[in-house]
Amino acid sequence: MQAQEPRPRAPRHLVLIAAFALLGTACTLTFGEPAPSTKATASRAPDANGDAETAPTAPTGGDGAGTGTDTSTPSGGGGPRATRSGHVSITQTSTTVGAKTYEQWSAVAAFVDAPLGGYGSPTGGGSAGTTCQAHEDGPCVAYTCTVQSNGGDPSGGRATKQPHAGEIRLELAGGVITLAPREDGSYAAATGQTKLFGAAEPVKVRAAGDAVPAFEQSIVTPSAVTVTAPAWPALGQALSVRRGAPLDVAWTGGEAGVVYVSAGGLNAAGDRSASVACRFDGKAGRATIPGAVTDKLIPTSQGALSAFAHTSIMMKRGEFDLYLSINASARTPSGATASGLLRVE
Repeated sequence: MQAQEPRPRAPRHLVLIAAFALLGTACTLTFGEPAPSTKATASRAPDANGDAETAPTAPTGGDGAGTGTDTSTPSGGGGPRATRSGHVSITQTSTTVGAKTYEQWSAVAAFVDAPLGGYGSPTGGGSAGTTCQAHEDGPCVAYTCTVQSNGGDPSGGRATKQPHAGEIRLELAGGVITLAPREDGSYAAATGQTKLFGAAEPVKVRAAGDAVPAFEQSIVTPSAVTVTAPAWPALGQALSVRRGAPLDVAWTGGEAGVVYVSAGGLNAAGDRSASVACRFDGKAGRATIPGAVTDKLIPTSQGALSAFAHTSIMMKRGEFDLYLSINASARTPSGATASGLLRVE
């Protein structure tokens, strides 16, 4: 069966992850050894091709990644409300330095049952809460966020134990990754220093279930992408972007999945952030981030800019909105990872 064409809409969970990462309140994909208390294993198969499965059809609201039940997307704004959601993600990076190529991957899972403020942003749960507002413009979403003090209560006035989905198995052609919840319901990242997947390969996600109902879902991996525009800055240097000016992006590859470009940063005081994420058809080869979107950024000299290939599924299990995603970092023509510093003027 043929996958459907990507829809030009940015799933809010990815934009939220990008926005929260700027404030240090989201899960961070780290590369290194997993915590000893977490059952996280990655067994590599002798043959990287493995047993292939037919790529399933895309869900309504998906991006050609697999099957699932689409969840409703809010129109933005609104007062506090409860949310039950979660995500399971695999991210792979590849960078070439000199004659050597370094491969890394990380697999993470997180689930939440918490009050919301603004547009899909948890408040509480730390020494500071985050409230975000979303602004959509075609395939792009801009988030402006503020940090609010909650009086120093580290729990944010609510229980710190998180719901979980029991043991989660990620089955790839090249091996199996197992994530298990800790006592507080959180999952630590499983990581590796090898290439985990190629383009358009099947991945099966199986969760045993607990407070989050059991689920089994298939998804396919995205194709590799090389960003040819804008000209990526050298390591340690920043790309300059002028607020209100359109930003042209071009790439090669991307036959499977979509291409994400994200940018943003904190203000000097550290109490406000702005981020944008744009989701483009991977087969298009070029796109433009509108000036109305870059205008939402805030001036900063220490922002971040990144591009990656992506496939995802949005589905509902019980009362939980669940998001499964596979990400592959884009590369520059020199082979470096397309992720670096951003200066917004």
